Amino acid sequence: KHETICKKVFLSKRRVFDSKQARQPEGEDVVFAAPKSRKGISAAEKKAAAAAAAADALAAEKKKQWKQKSEAFRAAMRHNRVIAAHEAAGKPLSEMPVLQSAPDPSLVPCPHCGRRFRDEAAKRHIPICKKVFTNKPRS
Repeated sequence: KHETICKKVFLSKRRVFDSKQARQPEGEDVVFAAPKSRKGISAAEKKAAAAAAAADALAAEKKKQWKQKSEAFRAAMRHNRVIAAHEAAGKPLSEMPVLQSAPDPSLVPCPHCGRRFRDEAAKRHIPICKKVFTNKPRS
């Protein structure tokens, strides 16, 4: 079935591209689109552009967060495979290396005690912690 198509394709000659013919004649002027001026942009277009930029930034941040969570999940899965192999070999789990996890980047650290909180909880905690730590003598 392909033989007829192959004969047709390979026996026919290709048309040669002629760049002289493709050029625009010298007498005619080329018309290009004029670039938009800054003054011509309306307030609505500016708002729409700003909203689009903010949405892109939010999407990039979500992707970054997703990637961090994905990497943490994969590390936990690898660690679980090591644990399973360790158990299968009959070795005690006390000899296993401990998996160190990174702190959640969405949590706000307290500058006084170093603990991490969500935004709302940090707003409540930090003033109280500041008052407690300023009254405590340092040893």
